Amino acid sequence: VFPEESRDMVMRLATWNFDRKLVVLSDLDQDKSPSMVYLNCCPFWVRIYDLPLNLRVKRVAQTIANTIPQFMEWNKNEQNRLGRFVRV
Repeated sequence: VFPEESRDMVMRLATWNFDRKLVVLSDLDQDKSPSMVYLNCCPFWVRIYDLPLNLRVKRVAQTIANTIPQFMEWNKNEQNRLGRFVRV
């Protein structure tokens, strides 16, 4: 129904909401019944505030992020950034 690049962008840029409610999306395998697709996980960016500049490296961000149930990704652009927070 939608061009593949549009679908990929929507999936990559999750998290989505509608009417202030979380919308959880998942790829649907053609061999699987929709009732068998588990919609119980949604990625979020988490902000870590007031982290000293010399600690804004992947190793430190990952150590902090590992306190979250499942660390997925570190934003490479955050290293030594002068902003107020680091996103993981």
